[in-house]
Amino acid sequence: MDHKKWPLIMMILFLTLLTSSSISRGMSISDEHKSLQGLQGLYVVIRTLPTGMQEKGLTQDQILTDVESQLRLAGIKVVSKEEVFSIPGQPRLSVDVRGGVQPNGLDSWTILVELHQLVNLSRAPEIKDIFAVTWSAGSYGTVGQHNLGTIRTEIKGIVDAFITDFLSVNPKGAK
Repeated sequence: MDHKKWPLIMMILFLTLLTSSSISRGMSISDEHKSLQGLQGLYVVIRTLPTGMQEKGLTQDQILTDVESQLRLAGIKVVSKEEVFSIPGQPRLSVDVRGGVQPNGLDSWTILVELHQLVNLSRAPEIKDIFAVTWSAGSYGTVGQHNLGTIRTEIKGIVDAFITDFLSVNPKGAK
């Protein structure tokens, strides 16, 4: 298969998931919100960015700084990788940006922001402390090669949605 078709295939797969699963926030909102209640802090993880985006100036450090600043401004405690192990559920907010250059010269991208926490299976009480996604939202699109700042703006919007949901069940922010 032609390697230039992979970004298009990724986009189609993401759109399929977006319309048919919890990625589009199809999970019961009350359940998603309840899963955020009482979180004592979050560790932020930025997944590796596509090389092409890094070469054009979009970095993991920029995104990490953006997301952590947003959370702190909202009163949500951000913790280090070492500190997260002492927090119940070991919550991690993960930001994953994927993409590639299309034949028309535009960059296609998908963004997925997920909250991962340790959970227990009610159907099998002996199965404890497995990581599961308890909140997620995503976005996709295309952008000119010199407008990768649009991706940072999209991430900000998704993190704002997370903050809104978090504060709806933690009105005073994380303690």
